[in-house]
Parts: sequence; C-alpha cells; structure tokens
Amino acid sequence: MRKFGTMIAVAGLVTVSACGAPDGSGGGGEAAKAEAPIVEVTARDLSTAFQKNEAKAQLTYEGKRLQVSGRVKDVDLDMLDQPVIKLAGGGDVGGMGISQDGKITDVSVAGLPKATAAEIDKGQELTVLCTEVSEIMGGPMVGGCSVVAAK
Repeated sequence: MRKFGTMIAVAGLVTVSACGAPDGSGGGGEAAKAEAPIVEVTARDLSTAFQKNEAKAQLTYEGKRLQVSGRVKDVDLDMLDQPVIKLAGGGDVGGMGISQDGKITDVSVAGLPKATAAEIDKGQELTVLCTEVSEIMGGPMVGGCSVVAAK
C-alpha cells in the first residue's frame, strides 16, 4: 500500500510540474504574454509545420501570441466537457484529420468558454488569438484563446 501511495504522490507532482503555475499560466505571467509578439498563421500552415518537424514548430511558435485562422471542421467537448474547436489543417487522408503517418492534421483550439463555443458552427471561418501552443498526437493544439472573428 505504501508503494502505491508513493506512486500516486509522484504522479501528482509530475502532473503539477507539467501544468506549470497553479493559475494555469505556465509560470510565464500574463504581462509577459500580453507583450509577446502576435504571429498570424493559418491552421493549414501551423498543421504543416507540426507535421514536418514538431520540435522546430514548438520553438518557432512558443512564447508568442498566435492569431490562427481557418475553417471550423468540428465543435467538440473533451472528456471534461470543455470545448475543443477543430480547425481544418492540411495533409489529411480522406478528410479524417489524420496524415498518412498517423499524425493529427487538424488544429485543436482549447480554452474557449462553453458559451462562446456554442455560437461557433462547422464550416465557419474562425480567427482566434491564443497564448499557448503544444501538440497532441503530433498535431498542433493552441490554448488560452479568444475569438477575434467568426464568419
């Protein structure tokens, strides 16, 4: 039982350290993020960058505010019932959002309030301003987002 408790404690510490500061800011501070340069990028270009080289894409976009635009492919809820908007990327096979080598090609947009996500429809052109970028299963995920425009 002691070994199991230790494993849970270690897993908890790893989770907390991976998430950054308790306020979810990653420890960088909101002031630093507000002053970061804005980089405009299409969902297709962001997806292509991650497909070519995830490490390079992370270094290119981390620490910047990303203004990402693209066509809404899906409006979903994650396992915690938080909204995730999928913007169509590029290079997918058969419209499934997965490349030939198994990487996710759509850009996942997280961090929008549920009420905002409820106003977004498939097929719309959406532009979001985001403060975080990461990857999930080889595909780009942006977080800390707010809607700039939806048409």
